[in-house]
Amino acid sequence: MARTDNFRKQHDDLLAQATEILNLTNRSEINENVDTLRRLIARLAGKLKLHLAIEDDSLYPELYKQPDKELQDTAMRFNKEMGGINTEFQSYLDNWPISMAITNDPDNFIKETKSIFGVLAERINKENTVLYNMADRNLS
Repeated sequence: MARTDNFRKQHDDLLAQATEILNLTNRSEINENVDTLRRLIARLAGKLKLHLAIEDDSLYPELYKQPDKELQDTAMRFNKEMGGINTEFQSYLDNWPISMAITNDPDNFIKETKSIFGVLAERINKENTVLYNMADRNLS
């Protein structure tokens, strides 16, 4: 089992939840889906927070200690970039704290949801294909 297998599984779960949310952001049906959307967003936010905490507490410190300078630098860059994405995701959550916020501005909700989930999907892809592959080659 590769060192990053559990992180990759968490990524798959996060992407599946994001897809489920995106599938409910149909403009014509958003009002009937709004309570489900808020629940799913809250669940996704909790899982993302837990995933980031586990990475920050276990994976990143281990990567910083590796003798491979390229791995250290890549881990530092990824960790710094994630701080910005996390801030952006928190702003998204702050914009849509309750169901009424979504029903009052569904077009902006849909736009912001697609945007932030696109950023998360891109980040997950980069971690899976760059950082985690480097980590798996260097960690036993």
